[in-house]
Amino acid sequence: MTRRLSTEQRQRQIAEAALGLISRGGVGSFTTSAIAEEVGLAEGTIFRHFSNKQEIALAAISLLEERLEESFPDEDLPPLERLGLFMRHRLELVIAHRGVFRAFFSDQLGMAAGPEGVARMERIKNKSLQFLRQCLSEARAEGELGSTLAPEFLLRIIQGTVQAFLFGTPTPTSEGEEPPEIARKTWSSLFDLIRK
Repeated sequence: MTRRLSTEQRQRQIAEAALGLISRGGVGSFTTSAIAEEVGLAEGTIFRHFSNKQEIALAAISLLEERLEESFPDEDLPPLERLGLFMRHRLELVIAHRGVFRAFFSDQLGMAAGPEGVARMERIKNKSLQFLRQCLSEARAEGELGSTLAPEFLLRIIQGTVQAFLFGTPTPTSEGEEPPEIARKTWSSLFDLIRK
């Protein structure tokens, strides 16, 4: 006999399914019928756990935010070490789940969740930007940045790198490299630039 899931467990399962669908096919594939099929429920059963599709999108945003929160390292670490841990984790997520992060950065996921979703997505983005600015400013104050590179300039390079993984051609995997190795190599190149 299959164990019945609690409402909280089922909501998380549905949010996971929504992110999976978005990752594979973009926001256009985020339908309640596709979610129901993914989790093995009748479509109407989805609405026992969520009032509407916007609530599912908000739950998906919460799940994504939870994963992103894991990338914020301990504040006691040196600034460039914090920045490196943050960037490697974020790049791994982006490489492994391009579709979800495309929907995130293009605001499609937020719009699917309505005004509350748009506002939450903006807060998530701003928190990450503030973290990057803080690390770069602290590194500048501690003399860890190259003398000619301003923190705001470096911030744009970092953002551009992440967006290249999102919106550029897929990362070549012919060498059999996994996302952690690609993220490590990418950060190593960025680190060399930051230290020049």
